[in-house]
This record gives sequence, structure tokens and C-alpha cells, in this order.
Amino acid sequence: MIRLVPREDRGVGTLVLVVHKPDAAIEEARITDPLGTTTRLVLTDERRNVPLGADLFRFTPPPGVDVVRPPAY
Repeated sequence: MIRLVPREDRGVGTLVLVVHKPDAAIEEARITDPLGTTTRLVLTDERRNVPLGADLFRFTPPPGVDVVRPPAY
């Protein structure tokens, strides 16, 4: 089990990951918000290194949004 806790209290909760030790697969994620509400996600049927098409990651900024690009070095 891995427990991730913010360094400073900024209204962020905690995240606990339950990891299957032999292959490091994440089996469960528990997210607890600052009010104490916990959301539990059980992960099953993990598939690693599955090729994904580039069309799955298409994003078009909405009109009027400033787009900031990193400097070219």
C-alpha cells in the first residue's frame, strides 16, 4: 500500500494506492477529500503496453482561449 499525502494542507485530500507486489499492478485507489469522504476505485483487467491510436488524444482549445506554447530551445 502506498499512501500519498500533500506536504502542505491546501484543501487537498490523500490518495492510497493498493499495489499487487509481484507485478506492481495497481489494484485499488482510495481518494479521501479534506472532509473525510472516501471514493474507492477497484481496478480490474489491467492491460499494459496496449497501442493507442493518436486520434484518442485530439484536443481543440475553445474559441477565445489563450494558448501558451513552450519556448523553442
